Amino acid sequence: MNTEERQLADLLHRVTPEPPRRVTVEDIAFRLANEAGQGRTPRLREPRRREPHRRRPSWGRAWAPALAAAAVVAVAGGSAAVAVGLTSHHGPAAATGSTRTTNSALPATSAASTSAVPITDGPYGAELVNKHTITPGTLVSGDSYLFGFEPGYLDQINPANGTVVQRVPVNTQVISTPVIVGGQVWAVTTYTSAGAVLTGYDAATLAQVASVQVPVSGRVSFAAAGVLAGSGHSLYLAAGNDLVVVSTDTHKITRRFVELQGPINSLATSPDGAKLYMSLGNFTLLTYGLPGLPQLASSTMSVSGVGANLVATSGGVWGTLNTQSTSVFFAPGGNLAKLVHVGDAMGANGYAIPTYSGGAVWLGGSQTLVCASPANGKVLATATVPKDNGAPEYVGGVAVAGSRAYASYSSPSAKQAGTAAMTVPAACGG
Repeated sequence: MNTEERQLADLLHRVTPEPPRRVTVEDIAFRLANEAGQGRTPRLREPRRREPHRRRPSWGRAWAPALAAAAVVAVAGGSAAVAVGLTSHHGPAAATGSTRTTNSALPATSAASTSAVPITDGPYGAELVNKHTITPGTLVSGDSYLFGFEPGYLDQINPANGTVVQRVPVNTQVISTPVIVGGQVWAVTTYTSAGAVLTGYDAATLAQVASVQVPVSGRVSFAAAGVLAGSGHSLYLAAGNDLVVVSTDTHKITRRFVELQGPINSLATSPDGAKLYMSLGNFTLLTYGLPGLPQLASSTMSVSGVGANLVATSGGVWGTLNTQSTSVFFAPGGNLAKLVHVGDAMGANGYAIPTYSGGAVWLGGSQTLVCASPANGKVLATATVPKDNGAPEYVGGVAVAGSRAYASYSSPSAKQAGTAAMTVPAACGG
């Protein structure tokens, strides 16, 4: 090459652009997650059709002391943010009432997990099967997979090996277990007093199949936890002062049921689909029949706390109650007059939230992992949660798939967290 040819080559190199960098799936997922966290949910103003109701006294000033107590439940009784560091795993934290999540992109497929790591002295042979930290109380088993929220994502987990198969970016603003109905997984992806959004995903592919905007009456409870329940082909959402019913077939609101006694804290449907339990204020527990929603019972406790994280079983209702400390309770038949204290949640954060899976109720924390009878609350088996050189470790939020129980695990001292798998003991249905 002579001098003129070399100069021409240099000139062409300077004016010709570099080939563009290939856009990866990770780039798209990251961008969508950021854009979802920066969007705004418009205030929803569509007219509401009110159902007849029996008027109850308004809260008035009596509600004010409960607000402080409710905030404690959100942190100590129901919030796993403290235990698993929600803000540290998310992108920028969402401001209240400012986000709306849309997931039009295909879900990202997670890389295969590494080999399981035994947890020293872990309950029932526990081993860490992946490092995806599922928010305690949000793991559920169904449709051949496990589903749960880790900060910023809805995960689909293969119960055969614990691998996260797929996940979609979501921006959850309330702790509430996904509901699985008719081959679909439903999640509360926006939850503020400005409005709520229910998003449905295909249980096999995690492709989004629906998004339902739900107006909120009044304001959502400061102690809201476990606000979505399902039965048959219907979803039930605590939407401020209203109970909203959404069809999973048409993806439309079919009914609004007005509850004037105050914002709804939590909902749960019985395993047979015949009853819906509702927690209000400090502390009223209402029982409704399904699907027509006639009120069957009302039970009240005069306490300064708030009931949340409801779980219904054949024998009654479980949940968390904040008074001077946060505890786990069992109300046989939904009767608070017979309420039984079954454990402490203070210090155990979301790991102590009761879950019902595999025919048993599970209660975790930093000291013991307990399974109990769903019929009468009797403890069936207890295992010790280990410590790391004297520092507490946490296990809880159990979901059973086959002969294995999956749970959230954290060892802050060892800076290790993720999803643990255990063998279900015979006493707990294994």
